Amino acid sequence: MTIEQIIHLIQGINHLPAELEQALRKYIGFTTAFPGHFLLKPKQHCDHVYLVLSGLLRCYTVENGEEHILWFRTENQAAIPAPNFCHRKPAQEYIVAVERTELAFITYEHREELRRKFVEFACIEVYFTLQCLADLRRHSKIYKLNAEGRYRWFLRFYHHLLPRVPLRHIASFLNMKEETLSRARARMRRRKKPS
Repeated sequence: MTIEQIIHLIQGINHLPAELEQALRKYIGFTTAFPGHFLLKPKQHCDHVYLVLSGLLRCYTVENGEEHILWFRTENQAAIPAPNFCHRKPAQEYIVAVERTELAFITYEHREELRRKFVEFACIEVYFTLQCLADLRRHSKIYKLNAEGRYRWFLRFYHHLLPRVPLRHIASFLNMKEETLSRARARMRRRKKPS
């Protein structure tokens, strides 16, 4: 994706005055994260907000030696570790590339400058933040579901990740052991087979 395509994407969210468009062209940077590359680790300060242009990121924490995936981000989704970034607090999570991932980014300092100067930029930021919050809210509903219900939920909202994410990561995202997910999938397959 080029800067032109990013500007077009953003214009689809909110009108961009010429001065803001010029500033975005100046401040938006690009980088490539290869599989296993960490964009953020615990105790680090998050200095960037990322927009996934292509590829896949995952965000997770480690508690008692176990990984808990909080979210995945794919094409045209923002990766915003909100509390860490907005309040300048050290991270508690990891953000890592699952596959080769092309990213656009903006630094904290440039974000603050654009927020002060342009109300339109704040509207764009709110759009991406609400997108992330809606994703987290949707994910929070899985805790009321059993293993099969959680996997059905995943198939409904994240089916596009099946060929891209290992089963252990899906299980972690669904807050269950990989073995539990495998059994749930096997039960679902058995029920689908014609008698």
